[in-house]
Amino acid sequence: MMEAVARRSPARIIALGDSFHNSNTADRMDGDCRAVLARLGDAAPFVWISGNHDPHPPAWLGGTVTEELAEGGLLFRHEQQMRARPGEIAGHLHLAAKVFKWGCGVRRRCFAADGTRMILPSFGAYTGGLDVGDAAIAQLFRGSFHAFMLGQERVYAIPRQSGRRNISDDSQPISTAIRTAARP
Repeated sequence: MMEAVARRSPARIIALGDSFHNSNTADRMDGDCRAVLARLGDAAPFVWISGNHDPHPPAWLGGTVTEELAEGGLLFRHEQQMRARPGEIAGHLHLAAKVFKWGCGVRRRCFAADGTRMILPSFGAYTGGLDVGDAAIAQLFRGSFHAFMLGQERVYAIPRQSGRRNISDDSQPISTAIRTAARP
């Protein structure tokens, strides 16, 4: 995360909940981990959205703790609602996508959006990642949506529709299959 902050120089950092696995995790962090969080807080003001695993982040983290943040037509929250509110950005589901090529697959974190709402991936190491092709995801969007798969050097847009779980193309390299799938 420090690399992302250094590269992008954000004006503010908004963590969408589940920043810690449970309510005691932050208190068990060693000095090095606490120092990293302090450096992040020095780089930009932090807003901690409370999640189901960390409803009350500890005060020593600094920043602002809230259940939701509405600003400029956007609504930042931990858990998305079944009925989308325009501008909703949520993080609870920790999305991932998989692309197949010649029987091999590449699985990466991804986010999904349909122009009304966006569900973001996790930065965390302890989150599994719900497959973006899962039926639970499709019912959160009205019809088609895009999965945006995080690659090594760029983000790949992959159109999604109900019932379409994975992208597969045996005639092209995986990176080409991703780019091809992203074309309108």
